[in-house]
Amino acid sequence: MRSLLLGFLLVIVLSPAAFAQQDPQYTMFMFNRFVQNPAYAGALQATNITGLGRAQWVGIPQAPNTTTGSINGYSKALHGGLGAYLIGDRLGPLSTVGIKGAYAFHLKFGEEKAYLNLGVAGGVYQKVLNGDWIYNQSAGIDPVLPLSKTPLTVPDLDAGVYFHVPLKTASSSAYPQDKFYIGGAVSHILEPSMENLMAVPDQVKTVLSRGISAQAGFVFDLGPSTFLEPNVNFRMAGPTTQFDINLNLYVSPMVFGISHRGFVGANNDSFSGIVGFNASTYMFIGYSYDYTTSGLGRFTTGSHEVILSYTFPSKFKNLPPRRGTRTLYINNI
Repeated sequence: MRSLLLGFLLVIVLSPAAFAQQDPQYTMFMFNRFVQNPAYAGALQATNITGLGRAQWVGIPQAPNTTTGSINGYSKALHGGLGAYLIGDRLGPLSTVGIKGAYAFHLKFGEEKAYLNLGVAGGVYQKVLNGDWIYNQSAGIDPVLPLSKTPLTVPDLDAGVYFHVPLKTASSSAYPQDKFYIGGAVSHILEPSMENLMAVPDQVKTVLSRGISAQAGFVFDLGPSTFLEPNVNFRMAGPTTQFDINLNLYVSPMVFGISHRGFVGANNDSFSGIVGFNASTYMFIGYSYDYTTSGLGRFTTGSHEVILSYTFPSKFKNLPPRRGTRTLYINNI
């Protein structure tokens, strides 16, 4: 059984389309928008710090583990947002670290004070393929694989667009951030080559595949301190197409959600539950659990994700202070 699971991971990591699948997936994508779309930088018009950890397919040896940390804020002088984030991901013998900085230009229009943000992010990705791990775990591995840890650092570039209409209220309770939002991003625009990770580069043609993602959500007002927010997430990279459908219920200070993740042309579906809590005026803590419904579910007890977010109050007098979480705020009149 262990050999079967290790073989499954090697197929994921070392197939020609492998690096298209190395971008982490997030169940709580609606609370982690900046890491997925640079145009989100400064959308809260306040400084936010967010950390996320994900343990995927618990029970499968060397299954994916992901950690992200980000900071973004609003600059009135620059007419937009600035931010930076760090992504660390490990899957079997393959480790990934990405560091990027981002800028988003904000366009404001309409009586609803809607915003259209245009963003770009640049930085580097480093991938390390541990050939020793592969040889210690398996036999007869293809000679194109390296005999030891092989690091490769490449430049990377992302771009995105983000449109949103902030949800404003005079109440003293915490509410979802936007009445409506929709955004899209293109990742790994340069499609850097990953061939030099291999012992014989010319025999393995692979790149960090360009990807397309999109997210959207809308808020329904159900009464005092109660809101319903459906969210959707779409990602396509190489041969992989993923979609997430989510429904969150906000009953201040709590949020409860359910999600479904599916893949076009693959059998790796899951259902998820989400629970969040405003631990203080500015801090939010969230947790999600994924239950795998495909055949892979026989080998795993599921996936876990934790998010911790802190949003500082806005220092701009003409902007509402932000409270609750990076996705929640109060507008005091």
